[in-house]
Amino acid sequence: MNFIDVGANVGTYTMFAASSGRYVISIECFKPNIDRIRNAIQIEKLHDKVTLLGNAIYSETGRYFKMKSNPFNIGSQAVITNSTANQSDYNDIFVVKTIQFNDILPVLKAKNIQHAVMKIDIQWAETYLCQAGNQIFDSVNIPVILVEWDIGARFYDRLRYLLKYFTRRGYIPTTDMCNILPEREALTTWPTHLYWMKMNLSEIC
Repeated sequence: MNFIDVGANVGTYTMFAASSGRYVISIECFKPNIDRIRNAIQIEKLHDKVTLLGNAIYSETGRYFKMKSNPFNIGSQAVITNSTANQSDYNDIFVVKTIQFNDILPVLKAKNIQHAVMKIDIQWAETYLCQAGNQIFDSVNIPVILVEWDIGARFYDRLRYLLKYFTRRGYIPTTDMCNILPEREALTTWPTHLYWMKMNLSEIC
């Protein structure tokens, strides 16, 4: 299994997987974090193990958006999709350029990646990944997906969308100990982090 790190933050998961000998597609949109990951790759001499993409995942490619940041949490940057920005603003660390998740398919094919586990942590933008990611899920065996699950009334529509999307693709929600989570409790008691698993393919549970 290789690794797809969507929302790599400072690269903790990316560097762990790459140093373990796995090939990593690492996607991160916040420029200071991209620099941190790039420096770590150089220091650890892992250039041949990581493809680093400095973009935000969205339903359209080539859009420019502003983002907000929390000074007390380096991992809490979020894209503001109703903001206005253009290419001339791109030097601003709080301006990002978007890609669709499907856009990474040529990279996966070039690296001959047919099997991968995935982590998604992109601050409430997971629906965009699903909306423009069917080609990836159809082409690559991804039996395990770690996602952040923010329960709260303002997230209900997003959570319902993710629930429907992954269950339709044969994924089962579980805890990190492989306990299956009841769907009826998705909006009330599911943990902050959970795993979507294809039980017959993951060989984990």
